[in-house]
Amino acid sequence: MSAITTVIAVLPDATDNVPRYLTSCHLIVSMMTDNKNFAAPTPPLDEVSESLDALRADEELAQKGGKGMVKQRDVTLRQAHRKMTMLKAYVQTTANDEPERAEAIVHSAGMNVAKPRTRTKLPTSAKHGDAPGRVVLDAKALPKPVQYRWQMSTDQETWTDLPETYATKTTVDGLVPATVYSFRLRTVTRSGASDWSSPVTIVAQ
Repeated sequence: MSAITTVIAVLPDATDNVPRYLTSCHLIVSMMTDNKNFAAPTPPLDEVSESLDALRADEELAQKGGKGMVKQRDVTLRQAHRKMTMLKAYVQTTANDEPERAEAIVHSAGMNVAKPRTRTKLPTSAKHGDAPGRVVLDAKALPKPVQYRWQMSTDQETWTDLPETYATKTTVDGLVPATVYSFRLRTVTRSGASDWSSPVTIVAQ
């Protein structure tokens, strides 16, 4: 199999400096607005902006002091970062669909690009299928006998089991368009069950 170069979108650090994080996130929203590369951002940009505005208000209160205000700011920061993470997943999916333009697409969203890495194949990958609401999952093949156990989530907190397979590929149907889905995998061999793989994320079409 030939090597594949992957371009990875990177978000600003949410734990570094909240005002600087807000500035970077607002720039991303601004650059994605009316950007022809992003027809229908998920979540919607106005929803992301509302979350960032709430974070800015709580950050101003936290700067004035008070333990309770800092705790509230931290809650709002996590909520805003979750929206930004979903938005990054949308940008990443868009870039993955056009590998020859992937780096330009990520930069046009105001996001940084991690140093491209070359791999022969991801342990688990997800791509759009040939019908709306369909995603094809693919795993790295292991020596037989091996069972592949798949799970799906929309928040990476609650996971739903998918049908087990003995093949490296499986198809998931009935997904809701413009919704962010995460998938993970564990394998079972004579040696026992593996840990769950790192989730792969895709925006359903």
